[in-house]
Amino acid sequence: MNNKTVIDHREIAKILPHGYPFLLVDRVVHIDLDNNEIIGQKNVTVN
Repeated sequence: MNNKTVIDHREIAKILPHGYPFLLVDRVVHIDLDNNEIIGQKNVTVN
């Protein structure tokens, strides 16, 4: 699996009803609907 973005944060915001700060996915990097699997990433800062 590579880390190429499948769905970015703008598209996720259109799909999910959650807004900042509750939108806990920044991008989706893998979708496998046959196995009901989605892998997402959340960016975290150190402040």
